[in-house]
Amino acid sequence: MTRRTSFAQIKVRCFESADEFHELKGYREGNPLTRQSYRALVGYYNLAEKQFCCLEKENGNRCRHEHSKGWVVEKDDGTHTLLGKDCANEKFGADPRLIKDIQNYKNAIRQHERQEKLLSHLGKRTERTMVLRKLRTDLEAMHIRISDFLINLGPGISKRLLNMARSRVADVVVTAVRYREYVENGRKKTERSAFQHRLGMLNALMVVTKDSYVPTFISINNLLGAFDAAARLGDRPKRNEMDAVVAQLDDFDRVMKEGNSLLGAEAQFMSNNMELLCYLVDDRAERYKCARVAMRQSGLEGGKDQAKTWLNNREAELRTKLGIDQLEIY
Repeated sequence: MTRRTSFAQIKVRCFESADEFHELKGYREGNPLTRQSYRALVGYYNLAEKQFCCLEKENGNRCRHEHSKGWVVEKDDGTHTLLGKDCANEKFGADPRLIKDIQNYKNAIRQHERQEKLLSHLGKRTERTMVLRKLRTDLEAMHIRISDFLINLGPGISKRLLNMARSRVADVVVTAVRYREYVENGRKKTERSAFQHRLGMLNALMVVTKDSYVPTFISINNLLGAFDAAARLGDRPKRNEMDAVVAQLDDFDRVMKEGNSLLGAEAQFMSNNMELLCYLVDDRAERYKCARVAMRQSGLEGGKDQAKTWLNNREAELRTKLGIDQLEIY
């Protein structure tokens, strides 16, 4: 009786050209294969050009369907032949030996691919851990810069920007108010009418909240831990352990893209029209701080008094443009 092997004992062989299985000792072109003559799988082929299946049907004719993928088979007489992938599944009479061998070989292929992928990741370990640590350091430094910028503007502005970032509402809107005086029953009255006016939109608000950084920090730490875990797996790792580590290491490109995208958002945020910040809170002191930032962005310098005058003039221009009497900020 032929001794069957488990997938862990199979040495995976892929024939990537017809010349490779033509060179096998005992290979014969068009060598017919029956259920009775089947002995074992030698390997699998995956070729650009299709090959004829040599399965012999019950009427004695060979299958001769063409397949670009299939199996190189050893027969009981020691010769070799080809069995097409689909024919192996559909036309071999559900032979239990072949079904088991194919399943074991497929498992071995997957195991081999996992191992190759794991080795590929480990070969990049030094370079990638350095890149990941630099990304983390750059993001931490960026978060500090943004936090310092917000602190200098004041707690009200910081809180408003955080709320906007978390709610994903980027529009800066003020209430434009008109007053109309009229006389009714001999008494002077004032009618108030108001409408919402959109001043503009602030881009890349995600940089102001730590919530935007945390997922990337977690992913970076997971990747660094996965590289350490991969190095400890040894020569015969358990499949579930290897799968878990490889799945984490496969996340490298996504994490780098996510992190670099966040780094790039800093320039987007700082290129916002900073005058919009002046209309986020009603606190005059904080509004003047924002005005100084907006002035510098426009190439103007000045202290608190100059910022106060600049903002008052800008508000007056806006009231005139809208034909209103007052701006209200909430």
